[in-house]
Amino acid sequence: MEDFLRYFMYDFANDSYIQAFLKIKKFIEKSAEKNKAFCRILFENKELLEKLWRDPI
Repeated sequence: MEDFLRYFMYDFANDSYIQAFLKIKKFIEKSAEKNKAFCRILFENKELLEKLWRDPI
C-alpha cells in the first residue's frame, strides 16, 4: 500500500496512461495475492473458524 501511495504521489504524473495502468495493475495483483494468502491462512485454522461460527461478534 505504501508503494502505491508513493507512486501515486510522486511518479504518477510523469508516466503515460499505459505505464500508469500497468503499474497500478501490478499493485492490485500484489494486493490480491496478499489477500489470498491471508484468507488461506485464516481458513486453515479450524479452531478460529469454529469460534467465529459460534460467536460472530
